Amino acid sequence: MINLFNFESTGAGDQESRRRVRAWAAVILGARPEDVLTVSELRCGEDACADLETLIVLTPAVGVRRVLKVAKGVSGIEQADLLDALSKATSMENQV
Repeated sequence: MINLFNFESTGAGDQESRRRVRAWAAVILGARPEDVLTVSELRCGEDACADLETLIVLTPAVGVRRVLKVAKGVSGIEQADLLDALSKATSMENQV
């Protein structure tokens, strides 16, 4: 069984990488100045998940929160990874 609470924030990943990923995500997700956009790198202790995972969460002032998951550390993320994560997230939303 996967322990949903067996994650820890790494605090790792240089600030420049976080800023770069956040800027890309803001454009890709259409973030507005009043929205909250976070980039968090997590380490998972379970066998069923990637060692490092980056979560990008857009919490709009009005509307539905969006979450992108990328199965790598923030310093290794490229724009294509975000586009792929968006495609997967959109696909999952359409199945609900």
